[in-house]
Amino acid sequence: MLKLKIDPWSSDYGPSLHLEDTNETPEVKLDLEGEWRAHTPMPTDPLEQVALVDGVRRMELNLRLEDEARSMKAAIGTLGCGAIVIKPGQPQTLTQALRYVDIQAYLLVDAPDGPMLPNLTTLANANDLMMTLQNKMRETEAIMADRVSEEVELVIADGPLQNTHSLKHEVLGYIKSQHQQLLERKEMDLVRQLLPGQRTPIFSLGQDTKYHRYSWYLRLDFPAPEETVLAGIVRLEMDAKYGLQQAQKRANQLGVLLPQLKNSRHRDARSPQNLIPIAVLERAVRHRLGDPALRQRNYRQTLLGGFP
Repeated sequence: MLKLKIDPWSSDYGPSLHLEDTNETPEVKLDLEGEWRAHTPMPTDPLEQVALVDGVRRMELNLRLEDEARSMKAAIGTLGCGAIVIKPGQPQTLTQALRYVDIQAYLLVDAPDGPMLPNLTTLANANDLMMTLQNKMRETEAIMADRVSEEVELVIADGPLQNTHSLKHEVLGYIKSQHQQLLERKEMDLVRQLLPGQRTPIFSLGQDTKYHRYSWYLRLDFPAPEETVLAGIVRLEMDAKYGLQQAQKRANQLGVLLPQLKNSRHRDARSPQNLIPIAVLERAVRHRLGDPALRQRNYRQTLLGGFP
């Protein structure tokens, strides 16, 4: 009998589980660690310094780019990206933990050649304006991850590794919302049964491609009775070039660390997946983006001045 369950994320952020049909599902190899069973983290050498990298983006104004014959969609969008460094077990202020914040503003136009506006970079041929801004944010996160990776033992970047897998240093992707059904029903049954801190076996994705990585699912917390059974599940991935033994080491370390960083449901709409340091980082970056109403007013004044 089908039952309705609540996705715990606020509708403002979209669902935490949004499975899409796609023809681009990577090849999955499951037998790297033998039996398909839950793995409980063991006491291990703790991570002394970990950097978390995340970005936010915001559409400021929806526009049209028009001439005598055409009317094309356009928008002004801003993005911010930051890095925060935590020292597990050591209290820190935001000033001590926050390393970098980068704020960028763009004029996005669905046209080969867009106009220029002061203090804005034009991104032309942006058919999907929000996706163009999203991709630019992921590129900025990759640059930020590479920058901060020289200072810490490990970098955890929000989202999959498309833009970070070719970096010089080790970066793990932290996927807090699930958009692709990577495993079959039998394997997903184990994901649903995981206890907090437990993970699935490590599996391989895209073995015959340049985007070859190791991945695993980890449960941060139990779902509430009314929530979907996959609430509290995240997926991590790392470049396969570091080897299975290194992936096992990181999976063990993060199985201990990440459940300690989970957020409370009453404090964050995307808890527990949106870890406390990430939530703190997002608030700091959004603060640097500025007040939306003030930014919108400034852009309107710029537009009234005309295009150069």
